[in-house]
Amino acid sequence: MLETLKARELTFLCANPDIVVQRGGKLVYCAGALARSYEMIGGACIYYGKPYAPVYVATFAALKKAAGRGIIHPLAVGDGIVTDIVGANAMGVDALFIADGIHGEEIPGLAPGLMKGFFDAHHVTARAVMRRLVW
Repeated sequence: MLETLKARELTFLCANPDIVVQRGGKLVYCAGALARSYEMIGGACIYYGKPYAPVYVATFAALKKAAGRGIIHPLAVGDGIVTDIVGANAMGVDALFIADGIHGEEIPGLAPGLMKGFFDAHHVTARAVMRRLVW
């Protein structure tokens, strides 16, 4: 199917650059995997969503409109290092990393030293870590 789309010279619009997402405790391929495959055969892709700045700009504008004032301390919450946390870091936004998400098998433990090593290996920072997102 991707070859057919490329033959038509269509541009792939990728709204969620995640390669995998967690669904029902399983990792499944996401739109980012399709976009990457399309690029590998020479197709053109335009990415939206985290970690790209336009999604943050649009979100901050919507938040400002809803709140009727500027947003002082936004917090990005996510389980994807290369999308959620990289995007937050690039935008100067604090991040809350969800450890049992898509990187759950890679997380050696939640001790501060272990998490620092994990973040350093990925060249990112996070304000805090939670095992899972619950409230």
